[in-house]
Amino acid sequence: YLYFLERSRSQAFRNNQGDFEAEDLSTPLRGPNHLHQLISEHVNRAYGVPTPFISTFADYNHALIWARQRRPWAVIYSIDTEKLDNRYCWVFHASEFTPGCSD
Repeated sequence: YLYFLERSRSQAFRNNQGDFEAEDLSTPLRGPNHLHQLISEHVNRAYGVPTPFISTFADYNHALIWARQRRPWAVIYSIDTEKLDNRYCWVFHASEFTPGCSD
């Protein structure tokens, strides 16, 4: 499982069908270097612009700690990765793209 933390400033959301969507669905991926750049920008959040990614936590307790620090509210959703359609949804580990980043 992965754990998605929804809060008032999330750049991802649940759509009317109950699926999670990134705020930016229009950015095309132009190869591995571009993917690496986009993930690094997303993880570092230096730009404050919408990205084509949804951040999750691999550990529920880590998500819970973050949720307790967020105001005014936060909700934790569990995502069963076995049910993800790998034709449209890929799971990346941030630590593979950004040194010092934990999953």
